[in-house]
Amino acid sequence: MLIRTTILPLLFFLFLIQPGADAQSVYHFRYRFNQSGDSLQYRAFLLRNDDGSGILRVRYSPGKGREDILVESAIEEYNPTGNNAEPDTSVLYIKAINPSFILTDGNEVFNKPLFIFRYRAGSGYFEPDAVMTEKSVSPEPGTEFRWEFYDRTALTRDFVSVFFNTDDEFYINMFRPLTRGLSVSEKKVKMHLLIVADTLDKKLGKAIILDVKKVMETFEGISKFLGIRFLPVIVQGKNYGKAGVQAALSKLKTVVSQDDIVIFYYSGHGFRIPEKPGKYPNLKLKNVITPRPANFRLANDSLIWVKKERDVNIGSTMNLEEIFKTIRKMGARFNLVIGDCCNDDIFSVTIEGRKPSNTKGSGIEWDEANIRSLFLNKTPLSVIATAAKEGQRAAAKNGFGSFFTEFFKKSLESHCSRIRANVSWDLVLTQAKIKTSQHLMNSCKEPKTAENGCVQNPDSNIFIGR
Repeated sequence: MLIRTTILPLLFFLFLIQPGADAQSVYHFRYRFNQSGDSLQYRAFLLRNDDGSGILRVRYSPGKGREDILVESAIEEYNPTGNNAEPDTSVLYIKAINPSFILTDGNEVFNKPLFIFRYRAGSGYFEPDAVMTEKSVSPEPGTEFRWEFYDRTALTRDFVSVFFNTDDEFYINMFRPLTRGLSVSEKKVKMHLLIVADTLDKKLGKAIILDVKKVMETFEGISKFLGIRFLPVIVQGKNYGKAGVQAALSKLKTVVSQDDIVIFYYSGHGFRIPEKPGKYPNLKLKNVITPRPANFRLANDSLIWVKKERDVNIGSTMNLEEIFKTIRKMGARFNLVIGDCCNDDIFSVTIEGRKPSNTKGSGIEWDEANIRSLFLNKTPLSVIATAAKEGQRAAAKNGFGSFFTEFFKKSLESHCSRIRANVSWDLVLTQAKIKTSQHLMNSCKEPKTAENGCVQNPDSNIFIGR
């Protein structure tokens, strides 16, 4: 039995205008397995972050005058196997992992649930469909399941207190007063965003265009939320190339102040050079298609391959770490350099992954304190991140974009939420890395190898001080 309710109070439109406020989805489930040995009535609170992380709290009464039992667990999600050993991307499984008892009378028994979400073309989102026990193959015929989607205004103290005590971190963060307002000096801060994007690439250009849109949307939203100036520059199209990047960096150096924020983002092809081993990829800053060479060498920061004693220029290049060091020397308060590209042989083929599953956002507000911790921290900070470790390829999909960019965006926006506390760039990056790796591993077919596009591990470094 399935009953669906959507809770949409009239004030919902007030939250639609806030950027990034759809980073979490909240659901209230009521269900019974009605199996031998388990006919209990369960109530569950599911908070799913847009990157697929989240928490689950389940409350139930074991009966016979015993006290209620309350369980908390993390969640893990994946697409079940469909035809031809391929993941069924129209179905999303969300299961409870590592449960712990919050309330118990010492005789606890917990039948871990597995919630089934299905893609609905009408809404464009995955929505709850059924529940089964973790050990079941499919929902039992007698299972009862009802669900409600909760937007921010429906998350009242009375409802939340069913699953959380008033001294729980989630409850405190959910209902504490939010403060807004920068100091006079903070209002002078500028956010500089330099995007370098290979939008004319014949294979991945459409995905890269979407990457640009996502990055612009996120950082423009953050700057508007803070009330600081947003100064974007995009090197793309016919201007794409080493000369365009160098010119943009030179100009940036003349306008950056010591309290500013500088963000560099690259989406395109990346590769490794045998003569220049290192952690971070080289950016392919010229579109020239060539066959695999007999050998190749580096000359004047251009990649050259040799065939029949004839040199052919593949294209000028810059290393991501080289760009990071250049930006860091500008002396800004905070620097963020991201490269979403392969970190493998220049002639390797880019992986095309599968689109992640999305659920409708509940409109939970951003918190200025969290955004301050990340972007306006008094301690100068510099961050560099790459989508794949040495020898790995980065996944992308036309019509969707690059996967590390997607999970970085989702992790960043969820850490801006009011329900987060003690946020840091280490937490943002760790979550983005985990979800990127998990998504590629869970959404590819057997055997799960790097050659099949199953292995992508982003990497990063954080430097304190100017």
